[in-house]
Amino acid sequence: MNIVNKIKENREKGHCALISLDIKAAFDNLNRSVLFNILEFYSIKTFYRNFIFYFLLERIGVFKDDLLEIKKICYKGLLPQGSVISPNLWNLYMNQLLSINSDSYFIQAFAEDLVLVSGGRVRKELENNTNNALNIISDKLKELKLDL
Repeated sequence: MNIVNKIKENREKGHCALISLDIKAAFDNLNRSVLFNILEFYSIKTFYRNFIFYFLLERIGVFKDDLLEIKKICYKGLLPQGSVISPNLWNLYMNQLLSINSDSYFIQAFAEDLVLVSGGRVRKELENNTNNALNIISDKLKELKLDL
């Protein structure tokens, strides 16, 4: 199922809503302990978990000469943007949220943003399904220690 098919399906049955959700500073606010619990949940081998652990340690650029030493943190947050591994870690992190789709709502990710599509035969059902989905998303984001 993809978002276009879900929209078409909902429109054929009745009403459809699409809500765009922006996760606040997504890559900067990922939680290290949640990430490693997720890696353990998916049985990622210890070797790879260790690699990821050391990859995510604060990176510091150092300039040093005879008179001066300057240290600067190269990025803020957990996932360095521009890295090839960061989107993959993000996908693992968000998979628990994306796997809660049901007949009444569908969630799809676009990079670090989310789209919710919900449907209902009548407006009241659409409203209830949408509010239910938003509550579930809110609860799951709290578990993942993320905010909208």
